[in-house]
Amino acid sequence: MMRTIYGNAYRVIVWLGDESDDDHCYQPMLGDPPPRSKCLDSVCSIVNDWLLQNNEKDVEATYTEEVHNNSSSIITHHNKGKCNLNTQNWDYRREYRRRHSSLLNLFERQWFSRIWVIQEAVLARSAIVQLGRYQIEWEWIGLAASIILHNPIVDPDGAGKIVPSGVANASFQCKEERDKIYGLTGIQTTDGINEKIIPDYSKEVKLDKIYQDTAWLLLRGESPLTLLSSAMVSNDGGECHTGSWIPNWGQHQPWTILPTQHHPRFQCAIDRPSAITGNDQTSKLIVEGVVVHRMKTIWEAEVHYHEQERQAQDFLRKPRWSESDWQKCALSLSCGGDGRGYPVNNASAHLADLAAAVLSLHREWLIYNLLAFETVIESRLDDMTQFDFLADIAKDGNASRFINAMAPLRRNYKAFVTELSIFGVGPVSMKEGDVLCVLFGAAVPFVLRPVQGGYHLVGECYAFDLMHGEIFTMIGSASSGSLKSSYITLV
Repeated sequence: MMRTIYGNAYRVIVWLGDESDDDHCYQPMLGDPPPRSKCLDSVCSIVNDWLLQNNEKDVEATYTEEVHNNSSSIITHHNKGKCNLNTQNWDYRREYRRRHSSLLNLFERQWFSRIWVIQEAVLARSAIVQLGRYQIEWEWIGLAASIILHNPIVDPDGAGKIVPSGVANASFQCKEERDKIYGLTGIQTTDGINEKIIPDYSKEVKLDKIYQDTAWLLLRGESPLTLLSSAMVSNDGGECHTGSWIPNWGQHQPWTILPTQHHPRFQCAIDRPSAITGNDQTSKLIVEGVVVHRMKTIWEAEVHYHEQERQAQDFLRKPRWSESDWQKCALSLSCGGDGRGYPVNNASAHLADLAAAVLSLHREWLIYNLLAFETVIESRLDDMTQFDFLADIAKDGNASRFINAMAPLRRNYKAFVTELSIFGVGPVSMKEGDVLCVLFGAAVPFVLRPVQGGYHLVGECYAFDLMHGEIFTMIGSASSGSLKSSYITLV
């Protein structure tokens, strides 16, 4: 019913209430600029800064105000981004906190507390959000939410604590936890899986069973193993659980490495159809694939600043790497993505952005992670240092753009090196002794943990040397005779 109503509507207006929380109790004096909405100003400034950082100069987020004097008129408010990411500047810090405090106030309004409202905005051909006398396009609200949810690195204090409870899908409130599934079934999917999910509120049906049934339905969809990218061991030290490959949709879902659409740089094992065994009566999933290597070294995500600085200075004085190795590192650090859910389109520009970032104020953390890759990358025997090489490339780079590309990954992923020198980035919860694995039909590799009866799924990962179908060449190579396909049991 909801899908029909909202899908057929020409325009849906989302009423958030009046702007009483927005401090408009004063009367402007003659010559003062017109009053504005703090919340919507913050939405536009956050979005426009982000657009500028990503070189989207022809797009601008705005909102309108209806003014009643002798006659009604509409004022369009602009809040152009400044692209100012000087986190050492106190004025910037104050402005940053002001923006996000105002945005939090917006997301704390009651409308954002119900999971069913997602359909109202998503199904509509056009959705407008109205706050008192102000109106703004829904797409700017959604984009602002995505920016602050997946870019914690831009927090001047690095704490990443600005994500509001109403932004993440898993934090929308509902009386029934199972509505985290049922509340989204009205949103059409390309394979029609949403129509096969039948709501069942009987007490006999447990939440775990609903998640399991939904997971098996998704495994029968167009890209079945995409589901596994949403399953990840929590990064709070928690252990894997039975049915580790089944996402816990009641919790905040992790940022996934997978791009929003198929891409040539994400074809790990897509050329081989998925071979899946099992049914919705079991939490055990059997899928064909290849266990590649064991994890030899896991790079810890957090190290003392002074140690990072010392290592950064030493690194920049060493002989340089080749340009192709640097490109591989640039793509690895951002897991091949641009931080917006899209793959990197220009690898050379992405490398220039990394070079600029390595030579910026954020270099210590970046270089520390590059040290993991240094253990398997050979330096070139010439007179050029890493610093000299990067300084030349960085002239055309944008440090902020690379930092934004890494932002969604920083706290959820870390670097690894396998026993046979494949390096990449995987879930922060992985451990030495876990294994790097390729599952046929999947666009990305995965990290698995050997347990009795099979493997627990730790999470997806990015390994450049496996992202383009190389596994099939490796299987056929005489030097890789130990690599064979088999049926892998996920428990």
